[in-house]
Amino acid sequence: MKKLIKGVFSLLIILTIYACSATTTTIDLELIELTIEELATYDGLEGRKAYIAVNGVIYDVTNSSRWPGGNHNGYQAGQDLTTEILGVSPHGIRVLNGIPIVGSLVESLPDSEINEELPEEENELVQGLQLTLEELASYDGLEGRKAYIAVNGVVYDVSNSPRWPGGNHNGYQAGQDLTTQILGVSPHGTRVLDGIPIVGIIIE
Repeated sequence: MKKLIKGVFSLLIILTIYACSATTTTIDLELIELTIEELATYDGLEGRKAYIAVNGVIYDVTNSSRWPGGNHNGYQAGQDLTTEILGVSPHGIRVLNGIPIVGSLVESLPDSEINEELPEEENELVQGLQLTLEELASYDGLEGRKAYIAVNGVVYDVSNSPRWPGGNHNGYQAGQDLTTQILGVSPHGTRVLDGIPIVGIIIE
């Protein structure tokens, strides 16, 4: 009888340990905000992380085999490479497929523009939203709602853009992932997003 009780007790301990080890912890992805000066410190040299910015979005190329030591075809990380990748590279934005997005490039707010009486988040240039495609659909720009679109995993706020009245641009309604339409169909490509504020990223 004692052996049976001992065996059951041992089994319970094993099951408890297994259950604890099988539990996964969800880690929220947090977008960072860097000025062009801060971005320069992420050059991939001497063990530092390698970040680049394209069209206001910061990509982490640290672990990319295409960016050994933070360098790709003579371009060093730590820079805004919008012109080089969108205008010079034969692959265009496709060269960044699979590269994780870690944040957004922002401008430094002059001290005179910072209102210390406001909450800190009111002085931020980027909100850092994380939306699923289902959640994005609610930002369609209709009936007074905000108008957001997603392109290449990045969420843009087109609410105040004159090109998107009522959240609509050339028949495309906000609240959608328009990567194919803007990168593959639009004659303007990502240039149509110039000046459009980035507010977050798409998550699964």
